[in-house]
Amino acid sequence: MKEPTPRQLPSGRWFCRVRINGQDIGITEETEAAAKAKALALKAGLKDIARHPNHETVRSVVDRYIEGRDGILSPSTIRSYLAYARTRFQSLMDLRLCDLNSAICQKSIALEARTASPKTVRNAWGLISAAVAEADPDLTLRVRLPAKPTAAGRALDPEELRRIFAEIHGTRYELPLLLDAFLGLRRSELFALRKSDFNFTESSVTISRTYVLNKNGKWEERTATKTTAGRRTIPVDETLMEMVKACPAKGRLFQDIHPNTPYEYLKRLTKRLGLPPVRLHDLRHTFASVSHLLGVPEKYTMASGGWSSKPVLYTIYTHTLEEGRKEYGERVATFYRDLLPKNGNKGDESQESNADL
Repeated sequence: MKEPTPRQLPSGRWFCRVRINGQDIGITEETEAAAKAKALALKAGLKDIARHPNHETVRSVVDRYIEGRDGILSPSTIRSYLAYARTRFQSLMDLRLCDLNSAICQKSIALEARTASPKTVRNAWGLISAAVAEADPDLTLRVRLPAKPTAAGRALDPEELRRIFAEIHGTRYELPLLLDAFLGLRRSELFALRKSDFNFTESSVTISRTYVLNKNGKWEERTATKTTAGRRTIPVDETLMEMVKACPAKGRLFQDIHPNTPYEYLKRLTKRLGLPPVRLHDLRHTFASVSHLLGVPEKYTMASGGWSSKPVLYTIYTHTLEEGRKEYGERVATFYRDLLPKNGNKGDESQESNADL
């Protein structure tokens, strides 16, 4: 009998597959020896495998699903998947696929909803359901998930931006925060920038890399953008180009600033100014909202910000600025106000006639 050879998964567990009576059965255990022993026991007929052809556990198919996408999906996504596999839906992980049904899964979702946010529950279930569907396309699980959460983030109004720009002037954070606000960059794109990415003749910058946490929680530079649309060349204000030109960095433009530091800096700054908290990513929200308010065509906003679809742009990043709401509200009010009868015109006579009735 040929001995099975376990392989280690990204999660650290060990997986091997045995074929019995024409059916593939996956085995996942904490150690290589345990996986091999269980596989040999199955081959020897010491375990019951007659009930259903798919005796793999949920944990096994999730581990395999993640392994198959390592190097394809972004490191942050893989890191999230590994965290979900370790901490979420543990009541399901050791169940065999043949034991799953909608009621069991719904109960597990309800348990998760007590301790995790709707977004976390939805994302973790998305991983499990995709892995299960890949392993057993015939298994249908009908469940109800927590309501989709309202998109996080906000757009800053012009006065907030004015006060923040005044405070950061002359500091080491001025250039990264201005580039982020003016160009609507993702944090991973901002911290991957190099001087060589800027075309000083055309006053533009090409986004072609990212600086991200890998699956092991270490920062690394990647020669790829988050999405295909993320690889782009965008115009840069001449004032910012001069600031970039004066920057002495030889490697990454902001290699001396930790990617988490701007958040802490903005947190302290806005608290001192008495403003609502601001995240670095809120500047990207603001970029989209300002572009929308100023009537910039959608295709240009999407191309500049690296968004791949209108739904993402509108449901997540486009907010109504208070100043714009007031301006357009006044335009509507003016339209109707101009239709109201003026003192001394025929409208007054009509009102008096109606009063007599």
